Amino acid sequence: MTLKRGEYERFKAISEKLKKAYESLGKGSFIVFENPLHSANGTDVGLVWSFNTYKEWTDDPGPKAAYEKLYGTGSWQHMMDEWKDIYVDYNAEIRSFVR
Repeated sequence: MTLKRGEYERFKAISEKLKKAYESLGKGSFIVFENPLHSANGTDVGLVWSFNTYKEWTDDPGPKAAYEKLYGTGSWQHMMDEWKDIYVDYNAEIRSFVR
């Protein structure tokens, strides 16, 4: 994910709230990777979250209910609006864990 210049602190605040929401679910994980090295057109941060089935992911691709329980009704939409305001672009990947 590439952030708009000067928006790291807003990103950090949002990601900390998302992490708390995921932790409150008691399953899965939400991890933030930060790129300490600058590179032209490089990624600033990476986000990884887990899910057990594709159905689980499509039913609720984010912890909306848990987030709103922690931060109030309408907070999820407010967070999504702010989220869209702080990034330039992102790449999405879905990976499988092979045992």
